[in-house]
Amino acid sequence: MATTDKQNEINELLEKRQYWWWAEKARSPRIDYLRKAVWSKATKGASYLPGIKMDEYGPVLYAEVFEKPEAIAEPYILSYAKALENVNDNIPVFIVDESRIIGNCASAPHKIFWVPIGCYSLNEDFFNDKDDLVGAESRDAVKKGLDVIKPWTQQTLTERILSKRQMIMARTSQTFTGGPHLENTAYCTSQFSYYKKGFNAIIEEIDANLAKANEVLYKVGAKPEFKDEEYYLKRVDSWKAMKLTLESVIRYAKRLARLSRIIAENFESDPQRKQELLDIAERCEWVPANPPRNFAEALQFEHIQTQCRKREKSDGSWPSHPDWWFWEWYEQDVVKDKTITREDAMEYMCEYLIRAFEYGSCRDRQYRELMTGDPGPYVWTLGGMAPDGKLKYNDLTNLILEAARLVRVVSPTFALRYNKEMPADILKNAFECVRHGLGYPNIRNDQVLIKANMFWSGTPEKEARTWTAQACIVPCPETKDGCMPARYSSSSTLGSKCVELALWNGFNPLFKMQVGPKTGDAKEMTFEDLVDAVVEQYKTMHWEACKIRNMARLVEEKMGRPHLSATYERCVDEGINAFERREHGNNWITTFIWMDGMDAIVALKKLVYDEKKYTMEQVLEMLTANWEGYEKERM
Repeated sequence: MATTDKQNEINELLEKRQYWWWAEKARSPRIDYLRKAVWSKATKGASYLPGIKMDEYGPVLYAEVFEKPEAIAEPYILSYAKALENVNDNIPVFIVDESRIIGNCASAPHKIFWVPIGCYSLNEDFFNDKDDLVGAESRDAVKKGLDVIKPWTQQTLTERILSKRQMIMARTSQTFTGGPHLENTAYCTSQFSYYKKGFNAIIEEIDANLAKANEVLYKVGAKPEFKDEEYYLKRVDSWKAMKLTLESVIRYAKRLARLSRIIAENFESDPQRKQELLDIAERCEWVPANPPRNFAEALQFEHIQTQCRKREKSDGSWPSHPDWWFWEWYEQDVVKDKTITREDAMEYMCEYLIRAFEYGSCRDRQYRELMTGDPGPYVWTLGGMAPDGKLKYNDLTNLILEAARLVRVVSPTFALRYNKEMPADILKNAFECVRHGLGYPNIRNDQVLIKANMFWSGTPEKEARTWTAQACIVPCPETKDGCMPARYSSSSTLGSKCVELALWNGFNPLFKMQVGPKTGDAKEMTFEDLVDAVVEQYKTMHWEACKIRNMARLVEEKMGRPHLSATYERCVDEGINAFERREHGNNWITTFIWMDGMDAIVALKKLVYDEKKYTMEQVLEMLTANWEGYEKERM
């Protein structure tokens, strides 16, 4: 009777469109607990929520490696790998009550893992934050670690080659949003189709490559051949770094397994939970070292892989294609063998979304203000046309959308690849998510984006059909040659700023600096002159931002990314780090607030040039006063 009453209550809430309360009642007790136990890493304004701390283990464990004398002599990527190894081997591990997917980037649920080798200015900002993001008990150790790391940060290495003006422009973000050396976050495409075979299989490939290198470089009596010796000497350290990292991730998973067994065998009294913990231990002993054998292992595999990769570089986004990636195990377990029910698969997927929402990245103050309320955005892709030209939607696509309505997390959000002949039930499920007030999935025209990727990036059609959303919009194939190791935006310019600079002859009235070219006195301009001035200011802004980013990317290439490189097929094959590989390319041009600028130009044309309601001199006077005393004119 109680079950019937509860179902009636749930149905009534749905009919009343009280979707938040519907989700509260419709969730299972486990998922309801896990959803409410999350420490959200979203921000309110520029501040993290009360209780959130930066994880001291990042600076401390990284510094233990970079302060050693050998770090000066060896390639950066090798020290980088040793730092990751130190983190994976020594960071505390924990298990959230009731969870069945375990592992966290940080050392505690309320902490954000602190990747210290990006931006030393941001490190200082975190350390001195008014909200005491660094615990009092660890401040001395963290300060020492940050001092050690500062010369090794991407900011230090990049600013060595920037001009004084470039440093000022990047740091003040007057016309564009800094640069990669100031952001501390990254976007990268995952090549799941490659690394799903398990890290042991990849290590075997690396060992084979190292054996060839040893044959060429060190075999006594072998004929010298400079081009062969040069080839392998340029690659050996990258292969070694990849291997060190993968082996340490496997050990981290086994640490999770050991903790799970300890709790099960010594502390857990509930028989059902005890068995769950033993099952978790078995999974973590198997993956990611080996390929997943079932749906639960597939989710655990990718969760460990991703959380460990985020210790290498904070993810500002999280490209993923879960209904494609995990379908083979879902189909095997739920559809064919029926070893688990759809309801249990739903429980796993709900928890997988919650574990993703739990992650928080090292975001600068500007990013925190722009993305207030969202720890992401983590845009995961669903459905689409497969490389063989057939549409690839499945019941897992539906399951993920249904899980999203139950857990109601801000991120991950979803991008649905729309095709005209796609199944109606998928569209209906997507519509239900929007109707429930989630704000996602956003719906992308699959065929348009496939063609755009082919045209703009030179991607072959079969590869273009594998695209995943990188963040807001940009599609990128998840293939051997197509994966993007970084957010390759050629600039992130502030579009409306070019209008302001055109009005003030290239002078920034806020910073009191001449930052743009002198394009003339706006009071003497025709409308056509004004448009030309705006374009000239924008060109200068855009080109400068692009140049700074290109220089920062070169530094990034020297630093490398050992974990990401080890999960890219081409990197393992060729012994190159992720930033050295030359993918098809993805001309990601990000322009913020550009429509504000266009609106301003239209308003000036109408009110100043056409209707002559105001003179340009009056407009500049109002702007100088910041509209104080001109509230009527502003409206």
